[in-house]
Amino acid sequence: MQWTEDRIEELRELARHYTTTQIADLMNCTRNVIVGKCHRLGIKPKPVDPQQPGPPKPPKQLSAVERATVERIIREKLALPRETLPPEKKGQFTLIELGNNDCRWPYGDRDFTFCGMPTIEGSPYCPTHTKKSRQRFNK
Repeated sequence: MQWTEDRIEELRELARHYTTTQIADLMNCTRNVIVGKCHRLGIKPKPVDPQQPGPPKPPKQLSAVERATVERIIREKLALPRETLPPEKKGQFTLIELGNNDCRWPYGDRDFTFCGMPTIEGSPYCPTHTKKSRQRFNK
């Protein structure tokens, strides 16, 4: 950016009333250009008012894991306990949907779903699947 005497005078006048960001917008240049030139010329632009609110921040985008966690928590708060789920829903939980005390007995070959019923203490499985996991098979 070329600094002519007219532009320097304009900068001095604007610095009395505006912040560096506002001056940059008015002079159609970057804030860093204005900050640097003000520093070299010894000009003190109007300070930013800390009481003045800035522009609103956009809402945070949740990752897939965070979104699934939030959905699981909401579902847990609003849904029936898993013991009372209809049989067709049992075994249709993804790994992300499972809580700490939900049965991790897998169903399926490639796209696994899990039981999701409450576990017994000391086991990752519900009572039915704990018993099933300890069966011995004769060869």
